[in-house]
Amino acid sequence: KNVDFSRYDELKIKIKEGISYDEFISYIGGVDGVMIEKSSITTKYIWVSSTGDYLRGSFSNNSRNCTFIYGRIS
Repeated sequence: KNVDFSRYDELKIKIKEGISYDEFISYIGGVDGVMIEKSSITTKYIWVSSTGDYLRGSFSNNSRNCTFIYGRIS
């Protein structure tokens, strides 16, 4: 319930520049994601807000940087 997507527009810019997992969560309320998949290359997480909005993010296992996100933010 503490997930906050109000800084989503800023987050999109930071992802293009390169953003680590820890930096990523600082943009969405400091909430760790729920791991939904792990491979030898990436780990994927999901965040869901109290209103049902969600983001899924993929992070490199080597650099811990975000490689892509998608979801529904209203």
